[in-house]
Amino acid sequence: MSTAGRRFPRASAASIALVVVTLAAASSSLTPRVEAFVAHWHLKKHDHFSGRQCGSVDKVRITVTRRAFNLRPVVPRVGTTLFNFNLNAVAELVGRGWKRLPGGLKATQWRAKGAGDVCERPERYPNGWRTRSRGFRVNFDTREKVYFHDTRDQRLRKPGIVYFGAHERIFNLRWRSWDGKRARGRGTYPLNDCRPNCAEGHVTNYPVRVKLSKVRQCGSRFRYLRIHWTFTAGPHSGQTSGTNFRYLC
Repeated sequence: MSTAGRRFPRASAASIALVVVTLAAASSSLTPRVEAFVAHWHLKKHDHFSGRQCGSVDKVRITVTRRAFNLRPVVPRVGTTLFNFNLNAVAELVGRGWKRLPGGLKATQWRAKGAGDVCERPERYPNGWRTRSRGFRVNFDTREKVYFHDTRDQRLRKPGIVYFGAHERIFNLRWRSWDGKRARGRGTYPLNDCRPNCAEGHVTNYPVRVKLSKVRQCGSRFRYLRIHWTFTAGPHSGQTSGTNFRYLC
């Protein structure tokens, strides 16, 4: 944002980092869970304030996606004294908050006004004042869809069948929860007894409980990168196996 009479060009650089957590709504084991995968982000930027005289107000803004919620400006804090390149106190941070922009975008905003040496010795600042560039940071959250990519590398959501390993699969899948830290469901696992060998073995279908976990961001999407299944009937009842899909991320 510019202030009337500004004589200084503005340059800034932004960086973004990610930490993820999940929130799940409590539910009974018989009803589908309503879960939400909540990604926690922080966005950083270097910028400066400037103005013409004592009391002049300038703003710095960081714009975030329209899907953002729970915006939390972190630094700088209200009351921070701001210095120029000669290390003179020329402004004070007087406010911060967030606002909704046209088009649904949202922004965190900091406000500073000319103070200190600008007010005590205004003759030193015939062309106005400018602070040194400093860091700004805002934290915010977004709700994200989670996908599962099996060995066919398809972008799946609540798939009816998943493939893994050389020739393994689980089919007839019915999902009780999705989009949380873990996805849970039930399905059927065709188990080969490999007698006398796997090529000539007998295949028997057994019911299994299925759990997807280890959500990570892969490119622009979030994926479950691990699958576990537990046999619920037959000679292997209670046994759990699993495999990892990190190599697909």
